[in-house]
Amino acid sequence: MIYAGDFNTDTTSGRGTQSRYWSATASRESNKVYRFGYSATEVSPSKSYNKWVAFPVRCIVKDNSSALYGNIHYDANGGSGSMSDEINVNLYTASAKANAFSPPGDSNFRYWNTKSDGSGATVFDKDMVAYAAEQEHIASGGTLTLYAFWGRISTLSFDANGGRDAPAALSEYEGADGTWNFRIPNQVPIYDDYTFNGWSTDKTATTGTYQPGDTISTTQNSLKLYAIWSPAVCEAKHICYRKNNATSGTAYSDAVSSNTTFNLTSPNYARNGYGFASWNTEVDGTGTDYGPNEAISVGNVETEGINLYSKWIKSTGDLQNWQGCGTLAVGEVIALRDTRDNNVYTVTKHSDNHCWFMENLRLNPKTATINTSNTNAPTADFITKLAGTDSVNTMCKTNDSACIDTVVYNSNNINRSLMAAPKDNIVGRSWYSYGMVYNWYTATAGNGTYSFASGNVDGDICPAGWRLPTSSSSGEFRALNQAVNNGVTNSATGLLKYPVNIIFSGDFNNTAPGGRGTYTRLWSSTATSSTNAYRFGAQSNNITPYNNWNKWVAFPVRCIAK
Repeated sequence: MIYAGDFNTDTTSGRGTQSRYWSATASRESNKVYRFGYSATEVSPSKSYNKWVAFPVRCIVKDNSSALYGNIHYDANGGSGSMSDEINVNLYTASAKANAFSPPGDSNFRYWNTKSDGSGATVFDKDMVAYAAEQEHIASGGTLTLYAFWGRISTLSFDANGGRDAPAALSEYEGADGTWNFRIPNQVPIYDDYTFNGWSTDKTATTGTYQPGDTISTTQNSLKLYAIWSPAVCEAKHICYRKNNATSGTAYSDAVSSNTTFNLTSPNYARNGYGFASWNTEVDGTGTDYGPNEAISVGNVETEGINLYSKWIKSTGDLQNWQGCGTLAVGEVIALRDTRDNNVYTVTKHSDNHCWFMENLRLNPKTATINTSNTNAPTADFITKLAGTDSVNTMCKTNDSACIDTVVYNSNNINRSLMAAPKDNIVGRSWYSYGMVYNWYTATAGNGTYSFASGNVDGDICPAGWRLPTSSSSGEFRALNQAVNNGVTNSATGLLKYPVNIIFSGDFNNTAPGGRGTYTRLWSSTATSSTNAYRFGAQSNNITPYNNWNKWVAFPVRCIAK
């Protein structure tokens, strides 16, 4: 024997000073089993102990070289029904039969015991009876009586109460005093943007009554505990962007100073079946909405930061089948699914009376299903070239037709990570917000070729029923800018606000991303020459709603309803 110690209540103890070993024998108490224990000053060969404590094990083998023949009698011990005796069986090798008695009242069968009060040797269904026969000193030809031992079962269940990953329900037999004792598991549920405060029988409680590892006693045969949560506190001098049930993305925050103006960071979160609408000051979306890159006034954050929660809008239909722009009110926001890849986008009607995407297109042409029924008039040549495209990152630097009439697209941050990253021109912070970027040939689904030198293309990468906006001195980008900025053409203020939600997403130029967090450029449908097309551009202090640009550079896309 060695001083092996044990593992108790998540801490180790007794190393080198004591040892305890499990036995096969349950005690009368539902949550305890007998164990052997010894130290330098004490030996306790039959002390009952909590089942959930961890002890070492020593095994023995029964010498069955000799036989002990006798009988086994089964007693219902308060139950009803009958079970036949076993006559002249070898008690060294025989096993107890499975219980066939009916329980008394609402009890359940627990085990067999050699005493009617449960104080004798315990034998479980189909266990060998040799140990029980020895304990009862059964002689050859004698009878071993096994009494059914009954007990009521109680179930303790756990409700994550808005969160997820609650522990599995526990079931336990009542103790000798008629109560049930449960040890609450150490597993803690998860609820994004909330702090776990413990468990309570009251779903609406603000503080937890019980903590993981606590023992709870009850006289009820069914009990439920609810997880109790409080909103996570944001660190001082920070803006904390809360996931609020997002299914992907990593939580992040921005450092800010008190009494300043700050441009928010666009989201790197996504939620299956939902479109991102805004940042909101309240977790339930009833507070103030902010566009993902909107400038906000920061007050005193010296002792506590600002929580902003993702506001999600559930999809109510498909982009390809939607024809509701005429009935949508200005500023009304809905979410629709792109059937090509199941991405969901928020859309709204702006004050220019057109319905626009509120998010950049995230369609990966290589992995999505592109055909003439779900996309806005792609050319056959584009679909063929797309199928044969292996590299999507190769940017050419010339204005010849071979370069321009090439499929080029990129995830807008090279590695398509959903992780937050610094606001700089090297690494994109958010593929989800930035979306894909496309050269003009790809953005126009093959319609914008080198030979298309002027006017608006008839097809593009937008879903069927949607299209690229036009761009010129009187185009739709210009009209949008004037509508949301009251005619001012050199300010991005209105464009960044909810629900326009323009973000500084940058571009993809000569195999390097540019302008992350400082500007955005969006393709239009309008060509100006064989080599150039109009694009919309915005920075914090400058708007260029119809700037002429090389067709081979890759920009994001915003779609407008036809």
